[in-house]
Amino acid sequence: MSYEPEIMPSFYNKRASESELRVLLVSNVHCALSNVHRLAELLTARCEYVDMIWVAGDLTKLAASDWEVPARLAAAEGDMSAVISALENIQCRVAYVPGANDPSSTAVADCPSPRLTAHSCNLHA
Repeated sequence: MSYEPEIMPSFYNKRASESELRVLLVSNVHCALSNVHRLAELLTARCEYVDMIWVAGDLTKLAASDWEVPARLAAAEGDMSAVISALENIQCRVAYVPGANDPSSTAVADCPSPRLTAHSCNLHA
């Protein structure tokens, strides 16, 4: 089964500056929401603005042995949503690629990847 890649919503086209793109790259959050909140506070205190946040995997800390347990997969998807939502408080444009510690259900080849929040974009293809 093939599918068309997800088209980014129109608000992704708006930028703070025409001359530069400010991207915040985040990885290996492992459900540490307190770190995301501290990052938001730091950026606010420094009056830093980012146009987009890219997340390079490992939003959760799901063990490979947990992939066979539906309840743990569902809980990990909820954890991913919580992390992405916290990042959206910094900037609503969040694009992510699930990592090895994220639920396998968010990175299934040859099918549309789930969007875990209203403004995020799962780039796994």
